[in-house]
Amino acid sequence: MRMCTGLRVSWLRNALPFDWLRAYVESRNIAPLMKAEFPERGALLKQFKIIAEKIINGEKLSLDELRVAYILWYLNLIAVSANGSKIMLISNEFTERIANEDWSLLMVRVAQWTPMRLLILFGLDKGGILSLDEVVNNLGAKVQNATKQIETVLDFAFGRRWRSPRGEYPRKPFNKVIVKKILFPLGQELGLFYYVRSRYMRVSELAEAFIASNPFPNQEIIKTIPNEPLILVGVSSIIASSNKITVISPWFDLTIVNSVIKPLSNNKHIVIITRRPRERSKHQIALEELREITSEIYYHDHLHTKAVIGKQAIVTSANMIRTSLLRNPEVGIFFRETPPELATHVQEIISISKFPKMIII
Repeated sequence: MRMCTGLRVSWLRNALPFDWLRAYVESRNIAPLMKAEFPERGALLKQFKIIAEKIINGEKLSLDELRVAYILWYLNLIAVSANGSKIMLISNEFTERIANEDWSLLMVRVAQWTPMRLLILFGLDKGGILSLDEVVNNLGAKVQNATKQIETVLDFAFGRRWRSPRGEYPRKPFNKVIVKKILFPLGQELGLFYYVRSRYMRVSELAEAFIASNPFPNQEIIKTIPNEPLILVGVSSIIASSNKITVISPWFDLTIVNSVIKPLSNNKHIVIITRRPRERSKHQIALEELREITSEIYYHDHLHTKAVIGKQAIVTSANMIRTSLLRNPEVGIFFRETPPELATHVQEIISISKFPKMIII
């Protein structure tokens, strides 16, 4: 029995701009999946199997295979070791299961993967039926609007190549080619969708069971490795969609201030909490630039917290510097609603910053 019958529920009503941005970032490397050497059913799954086997055996991947391997990383089916811009792919027990064609594991992970999760929820909103044209026109437009909001950040992270050759904002992964040749077939191969007729799919009850009970968890782990700046995108989304933002980081650099914080902070209430800078340091130069948009800069000499807090929040290992947000392996927790405990922590830090010699009895 479908949960979307009877009293209709809009499953996508709680989707945030970050969800559409995350779908874009997590699918940037998806196109090589269309180059399947196997025309029969199961071609996409065979590509995952081949790549998993090569990673286990330590074989060199082609450029296209490496791009697809990033999807396995987002699905938590492989591990990545990064040293600067150098990346090593590492197998784990999940990689072994994919190599052994344990498609039940892949089914669960793909259903929870952001592009597929949004696609399934849209299908449930439409009574269980997915129309190719409706997906492109509705979900594609959501991605376009979200990327437009933070275009300066995406320029900084990816250069100009993230737009189409004509300069248009991307619909990816919900453009016609990707949906028709990858998302629909992959969902069908895994039993998440059933073929209805040309350009139409039905969401399976299995897919609904995976997603509908908790479509948008309030807390989600997000990670960054070189070329996959998901924490940067999360930070940018919070700043862009909030009116009051607190940015906490021991260190800032001018690149992040000018490429991320300032362009997204027009007419907003910005609070900065950081460490006191050394004279003529990069940190000091960045803070001088921040004074153009806020007078609320608080110093805490032993600060270690890194967080961005607005309507949503991120607590992360990453400082607000280029190497942390674009190159280093970093991790964070994204909160869809800012926890009261986190807001209280901010006030604690500000109080200590204002009264550093206060004695508590």
